[in-house]
Amino acid sequence: MFDWAEKLMSKTIANVLADARELSIDDKEILIHELLVDLDSTPKEEIERLQFEPITRSHRDIVKGRVQGISSEESDRRIRAKLNGKK
Repeated sequence: MFDWAEKLMSKTIANVLADARELSIDDKEILIHELLVDLDSTPKEEIERLQFEPITRSHRDIVKGRVQGISSEESDRRIRAKLNGKK
């Protein structure tokens, strides 16, 4: 996993992921299946709410001046640099 992705995760998710990495292959398959079943049973409205929460939060931060937007070109450059292991 990318270092920057781990920084974005909550401590709880990081702990769960660390625990999951210690599972046997069979147990990982069971865990993945159970998580997918759980996602499939999530109401569409809840999925949409969860998808839009970070978008709404980011928009609010931009409007209130807490963060500054960047161009798509700059965003692409940063993503490529991170994927290539550069800073």
